[in-house]
Amino acid sequence: MLLHHAASLAVEAAGDAVPGLDVVAGAATIADFAAMAQENAALKRDADAAIEFVQKGPYSLEQLRVSPDEKAFSSFSEFKKIDLGKYFGPAGDGYEYHHIVEQSASGDIPEVELQSTTNIVRIPRLLHEEINGEYSRTLLEFDGSSRRASLDGASFEDKWNAGISVLQKIGILRGD
Repeated sequence: MLLHHAASLAVEAAGDAVPGLDVVAGAATIADFAAMAQENAALKRDADAAIEFVQKGPYSLEQLRVSPDEKAFSSFSEFKKIDLGKYFGPAGDGYEYHHIVEQSASGDIPEVELQSTTNIVRIPRLLHEEINGEYSRTLLEFDGSSRRASLDGASFEDKWNAGISVLQKIGILRGD
């Protein structure tokens, strides 16, 4: 995104050479700087949340779960839209909700198992992106396919164990 803004700024600077376009280019430049400032603020917020989280970890599964009480939902929309504010609140600045057994398993696993407080944890957005990267990486241990592809059709337990393994590998979850 930063490269896009830099290229846009260069084009806008060239527009300053054409009479009348300088006003438009100037306004576009200001808008680009404002967008970059917002992106940088969001990235800083996300980085600060991840750093603070990592400094206090690794965590037990009980510490990460959105609730100590088991509650299941018929969909993630129900969890987020209907009951989120009532029971759990937003994930928080720099945080997201993560499913230990990925939501992509919804064809194989009943929604009430996926959309359960047992399966949903709250973690920093940047660590969530790292987890997604772990699932997407092609690895020899999976015969050259990704972890995600290797879990197609697997049981909830196998997918759960893989999710726990990734959380431990990244250092989010203790290995107890």
